[in-house]
Amino acid sequence: MQTVLDKFKITPRAPMKRFVYLSKPKQLRWENLEDIASVDGVDGVFIGPADLAASMGFTGQPDHPDVVKACEDAIARLGVIGCPAGILTLNENFSRRCIELGTLFTAVGVDLVIVVDGAKELRQRFNHV
Repeated sequence: MQTVLDKFKITPRAPMKRFVYLSKPKQLRWENLEDIASVDGVDGVFIGPADLAASMGFTGQPDHPDVVKACEDAIARLGVIGCPAGILTLNENFSRRCIELGTLFTAVGVDLVIVVDGAKELRQRFNHV
């Protein structure tokens, strides 16, 4: 089976390793976060504030104070057990806060949002033409 690396004759600079990251969006079983993160073979836990907000009854409100508190709590708890935490948030201030709290992988954009924002900016630049 040919890989992308083979197809394009790319030589990896570091040994390849498969990483296993769990997405923990639901409030359900949040109290078992450490147990879940400690499962052999789990390399990290990815927190999705939008999904978490919906599961907590705050659909469409990933910046709700209770959601933010739950995310910050999870990052801290994962840090205590040495499990890398990650997060996806479109809120730049919260992204920076999460990095300060110790997230090791922080997604700060979504492809569709980036495309839409770029299209809006382009339209504004040519709106007068």
